[in-house]
Amino acid sequence: MSEKWFETVAIAQRRAEKRLPRSVYGALVAGSEKGLSSKDNLASFDELGFAPHVAGLSNDRTLATTVMGQSLSIPVIISPTGVQAVHPDGEVALARAAAARGVAMGLSSFASRSIEDVCAASDQVFFQLYWSGDRDRLLQRLERAKEAGAKGIILTLDWSFSNGRDWGSPWIPEKIDAKAVMKLAPEVLARPAWFWSFAKTGHLPNLTTPNMALPGEPAPTFFGAYYEWMQSTLPSWSDVEWLRSQWSGPFMVKGVARVDDAKRVVDLGATALSVSNHGGNNLDGTPAPLRSLPAVVDAVGDQIEVVLDGGVRRGSDVVKALALGANAVMIGRASLWGLAAAGQAGVENVLDILRGGIDSALMGLGKSDVKELDRTDVVAPADFFRRLGCAATVDALVNEGYRVVAVDRCRDIEEVPYALATPADLDAVVARHGDAVLGLVGDVRSATDMHLAVETATRHFGRLDAAVACAGVLGVGAPLWEIGDAAFDAVWSVNVLGTRRLIEAAAPVLIANGKEANGRIVAVASAAGHTGLLRLAAYSAAKHAVVGMIRGVAMDLAPFGVTANAVSPGSTRTAILDASAKVYDLESVEAFAAQQPIGRLLEPAEIAAAIVWLCSSAASAITGADIAVDGGMTVS
Repeated sequence: MSEKWFETVAIAQRRAEKRLPRSVYGALVAGSEKGLSSKDNLASFDELGFAPHVAGLSNDRTLATTVMGQSLSIPVIISPTGVQAVHPDGEVALARAAAARGVAMGLSSFASRSIEDVCAASDQVFFQLYWSGDRDRLLQRLERAKEAGAKGIILTLDWSFSNGRDWGSPWIPEKIDAKAVMKLAPEVLARPAWFWSFAKTGHLPNLTTPNMALPGEPAPTFFGAYYEWMQSTLPSWSDVEWLRSQWSGPFMVKGVARVDDAKRVVDLGATALSVSNHGGNNLDGTPAPLRSLPAVVDAVGDQIEVVLDGGVRRGSDVVKALALGANAVMIGRASLWGLAAAGQAGVENVLDILRGGIDSALMGLGKSDVKELDRTDVVAPADFFRRLGCAATVDALVNEGYRVVAVDRCRDIEEVPYALATPADLDAVVARHGDAVLGLVGDVRSATDMHLAVETATRHFGRLDAAVACAGVLGVGAPLWEIGDAAFDAVWSVNVLGTRRLIEAAAPVLIANGKEANGRIVAVASAAGHTGLLRLAAYSAAKHAVVGMIRGVAMDLAPFGVTANAVSPGSTRTAILDASAKVYDLESVEAFAAQQPIGRLLEPAEIAAAIVWLCSSAASAITGADIAVDGGMTVS
């Protein structure tokens, strides 16, 4: 075995740090501002565990998959990375390694080697673009990529030109001239192996971006290309849709972190999207892609290929991402550590490490194919996932053609031990649905606010067809006799009084519409209202009261042709379930899946589907019912 071989990516990184000049290594580590996102990219994989089996395992395992029309021997794509001074062969070495191991690679428009050279080394190359320059320049780059043989386009949008790092940024010259040589000489001479690898080729890194050049133009420097990008008008969704229409092959939008953006990517006809925070180099504080991935998959995973990019260092990381719904992952720094450690052979080494780790994890989980992985294979702690821009009930109602007034308090309640929605959350719901949703900051416990919500709906949309009471909080987890009045009242007022206030405001308007209008009222209760839960008596009582209220109101409304029903969810991936896990000192909400015969947690979209059905004319014969959407929940 070669002495250059390494057994983990972490070892490759340590070798890269020893081999590369300090500025080159620092540019690869990167991150932005405080480094929150770059740290979270790695930490998120460490927090997620496995639920392995010990017998009945598969002897034969399939690791291959297909993404963007390309067959991959393992579900890994080498991510596009910008101009680099890691190795003289640069992206050509990456391409050769990818081809040797049967995976695809993305080539950055800021790469140090041309699209023609890289496509000559691999026939599975995706060309990556930024929205830089005008439409004519973008079209010329697309045409050049097509002529070179690129199999698809990656449009990267997750960049906000953040600058400044608390630990300081490496000095990067615009070009390697006498001044740069003098300034960098001490750190270069401290890394003779790196210097000699370039010296043997007769040139040092020239820091140009050949793929940003138009025909007949010299390759611009990195900073020249970056300046063009900074000066370009930021793209609209219409611009993105236009660019997609100019490329007939596979097309990926990279940098998605929100459900509303994911839906727009689907609408514009993309083949794939990448859940990414640009390796933590973009807006610091953006959660790790692994945390945002499930929400995106739940929203659009059946309509588009979803790839995760960020933090992958092991084959087990790949398996965790696939278990949460990704079709494949992309690796950036991991491949560059390998390139720095041993050139093309080092990149192949990294891909071999990932292959071995994927196979080992797949065996332990008892799966015979990477496509069989699902969320029951992983164990996630409470508060692990980030459900950015996700309001399942509003989304489902709008998808069925309803126009919605979405009401939320948008601030925390002191007696509720977890964070509630913020104004930004409400804005995100409104933003992704345009004129179909109006946002209203209001307290469901306020009669004034609920009447305003109903008035807003009738004034803006012409009528009120249905009212849905979704508000609910969990409160403190303790025996009833240990809960103070303020804590009990917080749970009771939001869950019960909040439902009452909405009914008080909506019922007269629904009655006034006439019997033929078939007005509907739906309230969200809980399976806890029927089963009772340890240390959650206040919550159980409140949700039981909601069901009783709905059944009584249904009788009062029946003569007027208005129905009233409740939906009682079981263990569903929400902030309330995260809080419940803390009440019972559980490491993961996945433990609740054992209480549901279906063997898994429910997704918010599943509860929303039941609510939407009760709001439809198809449910006009149902009233006074409590629909159990609980997976057969029991308590043990």
